[in-house]
Formats: sequence, C-alpha cells, structure tokens
Amino acid sequence: MASWLRNFPLLFAVLLLGIAGEAWGCPTCKDALAGDAASANVANGIGISILFMLSMPYLILLALGSYFYWEICKARAALKRKQELEAAVASEVAGQLTAEAACDLPKEELVGAS
Repeated sequence: MASWLRNFPLLFAVLLLGIAGEAWGCPTCKDALAGDAASANVANGIGISILFMLSMPYLILLALGSYFYWEICKARAALKRKQELEAAVASEVAGQLTAEAACDLPKEELVGAS
C-alpha cells in the first residue's frame, strides 16, 4: 500500500484543522457575543449545540431501550407461536392415537360401550 494512503487519516486531520476557523464555546463568550448583532448566529449556534449535547445521552438510552423492548416482544411472540403450534400438533396426535385405539378394539366391545 502506498505510504500516502497509510497516512491519509493524519493528512485529512491536518487539512481539516487548517481549514476550520475559530469557534468559541464557553458561556462567557456566548454572553459577550449576544450583545453583538453580527455575532447573533454564533451565539444562537452555541446555545443549540449545548442543548444537543445535553440531549444525546437520553436519546441514546431511549433508542437502546426501545430496541431491547422490541426484541423482547418479538422473542415472546415467537415463543407463543411455537407453544401454540406444539399444542396443536400434540392435540392432533392425541386425537389420532385415540382413533387408532378405538379401531383396534373388537367389535363387541365397541357395541357394548354404546
């Protein structure tokens, strides 16, 4: 593999850092920018990014919890279908066994039973 391809992540990071501009993220800077009309979008962006960062752990937990709940419901439904199928097969087999047992009896016993 070419040497530049092995170093691609490093080159990409250096290029990205060279292109990126400065961004202030502290609350004091946000308050200082809030009074300036030209920097209102930056101050608004800082506030939105803080809300985004605060909501991420809860959204991740919600997504994982929902996924596990869905998987458990799916497994329970599959188990219920399997049990119903086994019960249907067992009742059918039991019905066949009683019919076969009745056919094996002598004719006199069948007439006397009725």
